[in-house]
Amino acid sequence: MKKIFITLMILMTMLITTTVYAEDIPYTVGRDSVVKMTDCAYNGNVYVMVGTKGYIGVSDDLTKWNEVSNVCYTDIENIIWDGKEFVFISNFNVYKSSDGYNWSKQASDVIAGKEFQYIDGKYLVRQADDDKTNSVVTARVGFTSDFKNFEEIDFSQAENMSELHYTFTPDFYYINGFYFVQGLIPDIVYSTDLKTWNILPELPNKNNSDKKRLLFTNIGDSYVIYYEENDSVVAYSISLDNISEWTKHTTNLPNTISDRTMQKTHEGIFCFSSFYDAYYSNDGFTFEKIDFRCVNPVVNEYIPLSVYQNNSHALVNLNETRICDKIQDVPPSEQKPIWTGKEYIKYDSTVLQSSDAVNYSQSNILSENYLSIYQKGATTIKYTGKFYMARVGGYEDPKGRGGALENGRTLFLLDNEWNVVKTYLFDGDVCDMAYCGNRYYVKIGDLINKDKYTILSSDDMENWVVENDMTEVPISNSKSVLLPEYDRQTSSNISYTSRDTIENIKLMNGQWGFVPVNYETKTDNNVYIINEIYAAKMMLPDGVFIGFSNDGVYYTKVRISDDFIKLSERSTNNKDDIFYSANESIVYSEYGFNLTFNMNDIQTALQHGETAYVEVNGEILGFDTMPVIENDRTLVPLRFIFETLGAEVDWIADTNTALVNDEDTTIMFSIDNTTAVVNDVSKVMDVPARLINDKTLVPLRFLSEELGFDVEWNEETRTASISK
Repeated sequence: MKKIFITLMILMTMLITTTVYAEDIPYTVGRDSVVKMTDCAYNGNVYVMVGTKGYIGVSDDLTKWNEVSNVCYTDIENIIWDGKEFVFISNFNVYKSSDGYNWSKQASDVIAGKEFQYIDGKYLVRQADDDKTNSVVTARVGFTSDFKNFEEIDFSQAENMSELHYTFTPDFYYINGFYFVQGLIPDIVYSTDLKTWNILPELPNKNNSDKKRLLFTNIGDSYVIYYEENDSVVAYSISLDNISEWTKHTTNLPNTISDRTMQKTHEGIFCFSSFYDAYYSNDGFTFEKIDFRCVNPVVNEYIPLSVYQNNSHALVNLNETRICDKIQDVPPSEQKPIWTGKEYIKYDSTVLQSSDAVNYSQSNILSENYLSIYQKGATTIKYTGKFYMARVGGYEDPKGRGGALENGRTLFLLDNEWNVVKTYLFDGDVCDMAYCGNRYYVKIGDLINKDKYTILSSDDMENWVVENDMTEVPISNSKSVLLPEYDRQTSSNISYTSRDTIENIKLMNGQWGFVPVNYETKTDNNVYIINEIYAAKMMLPDGVFIGFSNDGVYYTKVRISDDFIKLSERSTNNKDDIFYSANESIVYSEYGFNLTFNMNDIQTALQHGETAYVEVNGEILGFDTMPVIENDRTLVPLRFIFETLGAEVDWIADTNTALVNDEDTTIMFSIDNTTAVVNDVSKVMDVPARLINDKTLVPLRFLSEELGFDVEWNEETRTASISK
């Protein structure tokens, strides 16, 4: 068996694209963030390297790597070659490939610990607990030949070790035909057959709490454990021919290096630091400093990569790039482009604009005006349709205000060349801003007392009035106006400017003002506006979805593959760029992955014809499947509407028949049949019930009135109001 060990992570910026189809909207998956390489295996022909976020790379010469996409999207810790196939385990799935390019996938309840190996026809793995938490600490160690049946290594059955036990799963090592187990009571035992266990003497540092194990390996006939003790690196060696005691060895590694990792290769022992240092020893105890090269596009660190290939080892340079200087102050030309709601704006000797963040052209914005606004720290800018509104983005950090307290409290109004048309100085910090329905809105807060804030509005940016019924500024995609209300209390990490968790959303609905939306399936994630489309990540009971909407009430939802387990975590990082526009697409970007949806596909999916709303008890109902108009009659999803009205709904699947009951009335009807039975009396409906997207839609007026409700239609707002 040939195997390659990656001695330490290497950071690389990779990009993959693969098409995944979900619902009616396809999306491509990209990975453009930092990837950590974790392991590599070799079969005599090709090398297969794996890493975080499902990275798989294949090379036949360790220089040119071909990334294999659409296989795995979760972290891969270990990979082996078992003589026939490359094998790795990730997120309770086993992946196998004979060539590194074509992979099969098998569900399993085992996980790959650091001892993952192929030994005499079986895989040494760990089995997770019943709750399938991916915990190496508590998982049981054992063998499997097919990743279905698991044979636990049971220490209680050891022939001469009846008292062998452990609190947590111990660490396993398989070296030169011997199994070593550390973490048991007694401390370290070894065996050749997993039945008869022999005890090694206690380590001299057993009671030292300030230690970290770095490496367990062999040097010649001796077995050696390296520890970091009190900032020094020491080694303890023992020979199985003479197991009377451990011999302690000091090393000459300096105490100043931090975050050490160690690895054995054919040439000797290497010690690496997370900073600038690498050391090599051919005897395992006397080290000399070596030079190496690394790739690191993100942080100011040198990170090496070495490989172990079946008694043939070498340091491999995947990239000769070094980054030595940490950037303290980012000039305008290196800032991320600013999304104004109309275009991306960036500065590169002159001001450039783009609709997709890819193709840029000359902007009408004057360079001196851009730099003036930039120096004030006003990097949050929104286009109103005629002017640009601008505020300081670093309102939670006084240092981000361009050096002036007034900048954080000022709202700027700019023309198309970014000349300052008007400013207004408030009594507090401008924490948020919006332009909706021909009115300017601002959220004024207090950095000292974060529970104190006020919403103000104005139609001229001079005369401001307090909006007592608002806790946030509204948002608009030019087709509708929404008023989101955010959670400010759940976590100490959530400030009064956070937008991660939505408690309620209200819709501007004509003369009624803002009306709460009662969604059939509730989600609490923030809503973004991209290219006049509302977009949201939705964590629902049956998975993670990306939703798109024209009005913020009815969403077309795209289910995301369960492989993206990180997407099910809600972050409270107040990111404004989780969704963005690029190259005629909407991109969702989080946890290192980009999910790209083509605008034409989204717009096609959102072409529902005329939109109708249903209002019950002062709330707009946000159906999962939006109402449809047929022959001037509104059809609405059956269950949500009538359960909201207090009626019971039963569905008889065999006959496609629905039964609606309240205290006095029973209504029975079938799909595509205009005849309904009301309290045993047949009645004719203007339109029949329909089955759309696996939802039963029923004529609203007929059924509501038969249940004793009044229905009023408002043509201006296209809203049917139900009351009793």
